[in-house]
Amino acid sequence: MEELKYSDPLLQLVLDQEAVTSEQARDIWEEHERTGKAVRNILIDTQVLAEDELLDIMAGYLGSRAINLPATDIPPDVIHSIPTSVARMYNMVPIESDANSVVLATCDMVSPEVMDELMFVLTRDVSFVLAR
Repeated sequence: MEELKYSDPLLQLVLDQEAVTSEQARDIWEEHERTGKAVRNILIDTQVLAEDELLDIMAGYLGSRAINLPATDIPPDVIHSIPTSVARMYNMVPIESDANSVVLATCDMVSPEVMDELMFVLTRDVSFVLAR
């Protein structure tokens, strides 16, 4: 049987990483199509993957790491190193910062377009970690 390719990058990633079976991926995709619910939420809500396991898979794919954001001590100057409007718009939190770069915590996969936008808006190099 030929394996399907999914247009959702997260579903394709967990399938490629063998974190889900073909049957699970098909069921998740069908629920996504039927309900419009995000694949990430379906994976977690149906307990196919724990959120931390999913974040580890995503971080590994992105060449990054997953962190426990509530347990991370972030200095106030780092919090204020990017405009609040940018943090809200992209749903990201700065966790490290210097004059040339910033590390942002996010809960989602970041597209190349968003990476480019953030580097343009913040006029610095941007890297990412994943967090709940």
